[in-house]
Amino acid sequence: MTTARKGQAPGHLERAEFGARFRTAFFDPAFRSEDAAIARLEEIARRASGEGRKTPLTWNAGPGDADPEYEVSIEWVETRARLERAAAVEYPSCAVCGGARVEIVCDARDIRAQLDWVRRFHLRRLEDRVPRGAFEDRTDFTQSFVTNVVACAACGLLFRDPRPTLGVIARAYAHDAYEPARLDALLGGQRTLFRDKVRTLAHWMPPPGGRVLEVGSFVGGFLDVARDAGWDARGVDPGEEVVAYCRARGLHVVRGTVDELDEPAASFDLVAIWNTFDQLPDPGATLRVVARLLRHRGILVLRVPNGLCYRRAIAVLRRLAEPLADVLRGALAWNNLLGFPYLYGYTPPTMERLLTAHGFGTIEVRPDTLVRLSDETTRVWAVAEEALVKAGWRLLWSLPGVRAIENAPWLDVVLRRSES
Repeated sequence: MTTARKGQAPGHLERAEFGARFRTAFFDPAFRSEDAAIARLEEIARRASGEGRKTPLTWNAGPGDADPEYEVSIEWVETRARLERAAAVEYPSCAVCGGARVEIVCDARDIRAQLDWVRRFHLRRLEDRVPRGAFEDRTDFTQSFVTNVVACAACGLLFRDPRPTLGVIARAYAHDAYEPARLDALLGGQRTLFRDKVRTLAHWMPPPGGRVLEVGSFVGGFLDVARDAGWDARGVDPGEEVVAYCRARGLHVVRGTVDELDEPAASFDLVAIWNTFDQLPDPGATLRVVARLLRHRGILVLRVPNGLCYRRAIAVLRRLAEPLADVLRGALAWNNLLGFPYLYGYTPPTMERLLTAHGFGTIEVRPDTLVRLSDETTRVWAVAEEALVKAGWRLLWSLPGVRAIENAPWLDVVLRRSES
């Protein structure tokens, strides 16, 4: 029979016993020159123990807690998240070909190491005393749970195995939270990005007055630019905070998912899914809805992280010695590829296979880098570093013999709905 533990926690150690236990970590004679420093550390640790400060680093308990503002230890928050993920995961087959055989590209331990490296990377590049949200937005992603990233042995699609269930993913996006200043900064970056995109897409975009839908509208940068260009721009997003942010600027955004939209068939000239398609648990279901919503020969635009680029970079990374390995890690981090915080990593062949099966023909595939991450909270040297990294990547794929769409970190794909 198991005996339940009763009573209070053990009392505080006497100073001499505390000191003896603390110093067991510094028994090596090599530490003797730092005895004074060790004594100061011992005193800090003893005081912390006396004050009951077992959890000096805390976060708010967050949504779903009886008191969301209550301060709890970071370890508690992370443990709760791991338990929730363990209780609500699924083991998917390939979303493109249905294959069940996979090859591990990065196991969970590799992904943990990559995510830890990303946190250290961005922490060094932010100014002192920046809002916590500025750091978390660069390092804590909705799909950054620690699990294997695998490749389908049949077609090469990258995906997470296991992954959270649809319900867990939907709740995570619904409760995404951002600092107000960060939302404004993200909007500025998106507007800059999408002004160029809209100019590029002008040949295929509907005439002014045409109807445009963005799936996963986020802060509404594309909708802003499309509205300025004269289109009837609408969006759909599950995030409560970002939908409110868009509506406050007069944008027409529905909170929910595209399959919940109350729109008639053949009612849009163009559907855009920027930086969202890779997060959709069932891409085939979304494509069926989009095909129904698009008018005859309507345009679908996708922007996705390049799974082939990530897989090749990881293979190179394993052969590189330091400090070159850190240079490549930094290039991946500035493009939000390190740790691969996405459900899917599409390659050019898997994209074509999936989209063709759902009635879409490819018009163009363009290589790209991630939208600018740095803002007013970023150190000046890091702003220059990001610009240099992304310019270097564009130079790489412009070299003779380099296939841009295989080596670019991001891909823009323009498609036309085929005749039915």
